[in-house]
Amino acid sequence: MLADSDVVISVRDPRITTGGTVAALREPAARRPVITIDVVARVTTIASGDPLFS
Repeated sequence: MLADSDVVISVRDPRITTGGTVAALREPAARRPVITIDVVARVTTIASGDPLFS
């Protein structure tokens, strides 16, 4: 499903750096825009690079 997407929307807790959501986003985030909703800070960001690991 992620391989066919043009944009990825991620709702996540940035304190969690391992697991299914992080693993699923690691590769697509390098190739397409990612809209990240940070549930801790209650902030939404849009990045064209790799917002999870920058």
